[in-house]
Order: sequence, then C-alpha cells, then structure tokens
Amino acid sequence: MDYQRFAAKLLKQRQQLQLTQEELALRVGVTPQAISKWERGISLPDIELLYQLSKVLSLSMDELLDLPTSLTESDNDKDKERLFRAILSEPITLKVGCGFVDYLMKENQQGFPKLQQVRINMAKESGYLLPTVRILDDITLDNHCFQILFYDKVVYEQNNLNPSSSEYPEIFEQLNLTCTAHYEKLLHRQIVKDLIDNLSKLYPVLVDGYIPDKLSYAQIQFVLKSLIEHKKSIRNLCEIIEYLEDNLVLGKDLVSISNELIQLSY
Repeated sequence: MDYQRFAAKLLKQRQQLQLTQEELALRVGVTPQAISKWERGISLPDIELLYQLSKVLSLSMDELLDLPTSLTESDNDKDKERLFRAILSEPITLKVGCGFVDYLMKENQQGFPKLQQVRINMAKESGYLLPTVRILDDITLDNHCFQILFYDKVVYEQNNLNPSSSEYPEIFEQLNLTCTAHYEKLLHRQIVKDLIDNLSKLYPVLVDGYIPDKLSYAQIQFVLKSLIEHKKSIRNLCEIIEYLEDNLVLGKDLVSISNELIQLSY
C-alpha cells in the first residue's frame, strides 16, 4: 500500500468534513498523534481501525485505501483476520454527545487517568479485569448525553448531564458502577485466560499442567460468573481455583461447587 496516497486521501477527506485531528481522533478512538502520523505517511492504522475510520469519514474502505479491488477479497490471511476482528462488537463502548468532546480530548492527552482509576478500583475491590474501553463521540446523541454499551447493546444512558465542574466525574463513576454491576456480561473466556495467566505468574504450581488441560476456561468462567451474579468478589482467585480443583477431583458438579463457593463468600 502507498503510504503517501493514503495520507493524502485521509487529510483531504478530514478537511472536507471540517474535522480537526483531535476531533477525528476522538471519533475513531485513537490519539491525535496517531492521526498526525497517518496524515504524514509515517505509519498506517490497523485494519480494525481502518474500518472505524472509513465509517467516520463516510468512505468505503476501498475508497479510503484507494484500492482497485475489495480488501475482503485479499488472500492475505492476516488481513482477513484483522478485518473479521473489525466487525466484532467491542466488549465496552462509551459513546458521548458533542458537549463532552473538549473534556475527553483533555483526558485523552493525559492518558485517560480517570479510566485508569476505574481499572484500579475494579481490580482492588472485586478482582475484576476491565476489558478495553472504546470511547467515541456520537453526533446523533444530545450534547450532554452519554451511553455505556456492552457488545453494542446499551446498558446505561444518561441525558442532560449538568456538571458541577468541567471534569464530568459522573461519566467514569457511572462506568465503574455499571461495569461492576453487570460484570458477568463482560466475562468472556479471553478475560478468564488473562486472569489465569496472571495467576500463573504468582502461583505456577496451581496452574501449570492443570489449566486448561484438566480444568477448562469454560468451567472456570461458569464458576466465576456464578460468584459475580451473587455479588461476590473474585479477588481471592487463588483460593477459588484451588477449591474448584479439589472438589472436581471428588466428583462434584460445577453447580454444587459454585453454590458452596457462594456460601463461603470468597
């Protein structure tokens, strides 16, 4: 692909839509620095970002890339895999009205410290690992409306937010509350694997040779979801896994083990 042709196309279309680099970055969910590099022909976005970029710029991916044939017809397996990922729903999306753009640009420049604090709080309080949060502005929303979506489904919406200051703490406070309250909807098996991988670094004997060979991620997911649905913390993951392993050996079923763990209040 010709970097300079792509850069020229991107710059021209952004200017035609009268978007600043900062505004485009927020709509795509990247930093303004990334947009700048793309427009200077220094680098290219991943294909999943190209998909979002083409939507924002009202172009097909072929038009954006100035390709003679469709990218979906490529024989490149890596391209096909990335394109498939692009059409999958994001675990968490935070959509905001235009009234929040300046605030989120400031947060973006600082590395989203409030979002990072949400991650820390959820991990410390409940043992929850927060998936990547894609933050996008949406011109179809009222200026001071925001939505929290899980896999493209709205789980929370607030309209006409009247901030007491320019910091809008309510957005990230609500993100924390919503993700914590409905975490069982977010707990897919990749997150379970990530939790187990982290556990393995601290307690290798507990994991190595047992997970996932004898104890599958699906079984762990079932038990963790049961605990979360009953508002139990999974911070003590080491003890949860150990209890699960010990009782499976005794021939107990997952439902019985889950109920026992709920009563034990790990």
